[in-house]
Amino acid sequence: MTGVSKMLNKLKTTTIVSTFDPIDFPAYVNEDLILDYMVKDKAVDSGRRNSPSEAATSLDSNELDFLHKIETIAVQSTLKVGESTRALRDSIDSLSITERADKIDKVLEGFESEVQVKFAPQLNELEGYRVDAINAEKDLAEFKKDNALRRTASYPESNVLTFSILGFTLLVETFCNGFFFAKGSDLGLLGGVVEAVVISLINISLGFIFGRFIFCENNHISSVRKKSGAVFSLLFIVAAIIFNLFIAHYRAALEASPDQATLLAIETFKSGILSISDVGSWLLFLFGLLFYSIAAFKGYHADDAYPGYGRISRRKNNTKGDIDDFKQQIIDELNEYHSETIIQVDQDLKGVKQKQTQLKSLISSFEHQLGIYNSHILNLYSNLNYIITVYRERNIEERETPPPSYFLEAHGKIFQLEEIDGDFSDKREHLSEEVEKLSKKITSEKNSLLQEVDNWNGKIEKAAKL
Repeated sequence: MTGVSKMLNKLKTTTIVSTFDPIDFPAYVNEDLILDYMVKDKAVDSGRRNSPSEAATSLDSNELDFLHKIETIAVQSTLKVGESTRALRDSIDSLSITERADKIDKVLEGFESEVQVKFAPQLNELEGYRVDAINAEKDLAEFKKDNALRRTASYPESNVLTFSILGFTLLVETFCNGFFFAKGSDLGLLGGVVEAVVISLINISLGFIFGRFIFCENNHISSVRKKSGAVFSLLFIVAAIIFNLFIAHYRAALEASPDQATLLAIETFKSGILSISDVGSWLLFLFGLLFYSIAAFKGYHADDAYPGYGRISRRKNNTKGDIDDFKQQIIDELNEYHSETIIQVDQDLKGVKQKQTQLKSLISSFEHQLGIYNSHILNLYSNLNYIITVYRERNIEERETPPPSYFLEAHGKIFQLEEIDGDFSDKREHLSEEVEKLSKKITSEKNSLLQEVDNWNGKIEKAAKL
């Protein structure tokens, strides 16, 4: 066996796989081909017939058949690789970052105008809040001046506690009244409670109104309002006493005559307002005044003691709070929009860089596919050389006449294959330059965006400044 044959025998059984639309190219085992093509049998048969003749100068029919079979494999492989490389070349040629880059430019260049559209109306609205706050400040200053007030208004931040206490007071008085009325009710304690709810609600409400709107008039700088406040305060106190005395009479009448309690209470009340002999009724009277006083106290402290001072002070504070809240809302929305813009730009830039990576991968796949194909064709040539070498060696062994002279030479046949176009548009360097240029531009534009945000923050602060 020749040196070439020994070298070809070192070929290993491997599978060469394309990285793009994988194509399997089996590395054919020489001995398998020898068996499949019956090379030795054909060599023995032709050798015993001394074929080809010593004078022959070209491949015999068996050798041409071997060539045809191997060449057919090469042609089929070439067709597959042609399709694969064309698809890769089309992908390489069509790959572009222009669309992504234009999108980034549009977002960055449109940021200023978008901010103007989004936040100019809110800036005008903030100006309106500022005008309201200034007017409220002026109104408060004038109010304090007109009413000779130098102190800061004093009132609770919330009246939840006040009304909670009033509700608890109402509940306690209701049950106290219900207990006292229970003796005169056919339904016992339940009937007394139902009847007492209305009485307690009236008593507590009168007390709260007295403290909240009547008694505080005594603090007014106006002598007329102060005097009217004193008169109405006296009337409310007298009314509270009379109301609770009547309720005491009513309670006594319930025990005496439940069915005629109301008429009996009116008669005893007219005949002697203090003519109550029942201890329980006097206790009911005292409890009524106590709960009335608690309601009046909570009503008085539900707002500033000077009439109207708490309301106008709250208006001033509320308008200032509205400015601060709305200003912060605009700032938060501006920062959020800026962050969203940066995130979008970064995502698009990432997409551009992915295109760059994709281009490298496509070119690598193209070159790798060509490498796989070229190795495959070389393997097929090696297979053909081995087959012809084995055929000739065995043919010579079986001959009685000398072999033709071309047996001692390489066959020199070349597969008739469609040429694979190995050229492509290598845009890697150009694309790298474009990506670097775009990255620098984005960095610069981000700084401009920050400056624009700072400018708008200045406008917002100015619009909110009192």
